[in-house]
Amino acid sequence: GEKKIKLGSYGKGRKPVLTTYKHVRKEFWEPVVDNLWRVKLSDAKTFYGFTDPWNLNIGFLKVGDKIRGSRKSDRSLLKEQWDFFADKEFLYVYSNANPGLNDVKVAANYCLIRLSNGMEIYNLRLEGTGGHAIQGSVVNNVKIINVEIADIGGSYLDGYAGGDVRYGNGIELWNGASSCIIKNCNISNVFDAAITMQGKGEDTYFQDVTIENNFCYRNGQSFEFWISGYKSGFKNCKFMNNACYDAGYGWSYGVRPDRKTAVHVLNYVYEVNSNDLIISNNIFSGAKGGYMYVSANFRNHQKFISELNKIYLDEKQLIDAMNSKLKIEDSKLFIEQTGLERKSKFNVIRKR
Repeated sequence: GEKKIKLGSYGKGRKPVLTTYKHVRKEFWEPVVDNLWRVKLSDAKTFYGFTDPWNLNIGFLKVGDKIRGSRKSDRSLLKEQWDFFADKEFLYVYSNANPGLNDVKVAANYCLIRLSNGMEIYNLRLEGTGGHAIQGSVVNNVKIINVEIADIGGSYLDGYAGGDVRYGNGIELWNGASSCIIKNCNISNVFDAAITMQGKGEDTYFQDVTIENNFCYRNGQSFEFWISGYKSGFKNCKFMNNACYDAGYGWSYGVRPDRKTAVHVLNYVYEVNSNDLIISNNIFSGAKGGYMYVSANFRNHQKFISELNKIYLDEKQLIDAMNSKLKIEDSKLFIEQTGLERKSKFNVIRKR
């Protein structure tokens, strides 16, 4: 049979941390012109931590305990404190004082854990990468339990849309998965989605995937799912009993172009052959863009089921940020129009 890989910890105390942060050594910052500084990250002696000097596709800087995600596409665009740009040798930072006066960590484009069939991950903390925390393509029999994920994403997605699209998910199942459990995880400050099932291609199925009892806080989105392709879909997939708070209130909102997608439930395209996907008994509270952003073509297919959720929004926030102008006071009309959120409870959050 297949050999299982188990990544985890036992005993008491803090969870072991997996990270790819590069810690810049303060003496290697050098001035370029007024308020512009650089460090030669292609030289491994300028930093410690994760010692790969070849990857300068940087998602964010962690300065002290604060994420600075204002990455620019050219050095000439650096105008504000902690704006940054990287070429193949140097990281450039706009700063009114030597950046070395601070603890500066650099998160470049890595995937912290690549899933394989039968893998079990438990009792770990994953943080500090510009790519995905956990990603697997067409995997089966995976368990991800009691894992903390924080401070993820923002690197450029290689070879996509001209190379200036930024990305990074907490847990991504790509192009199908079967018999997987994601449970009791705590996921925060992710550039894109805390958890996502997505894919494109023929016969791309997600089957028997259960996502339950997770806590998602201040991510770009809480839960993303989409499929494009002939004969594809979801079979016995569940997103249940999760608590999701403040979608879009994390660090990525201010540095991304697509702010309408700052939602709890995100679906870009829905070309399904089977769609046994249930979103139920979750708490979805506070979202910068709206409760959900769902492709209009989901209406042309048998719908996914979303029901029995507790949804809390500000009075001005949209229920569906893509398709309508309906707000929380229009929740009954939204249910009538879409068939979604039957038996869900919509509540108003008072002003922050």
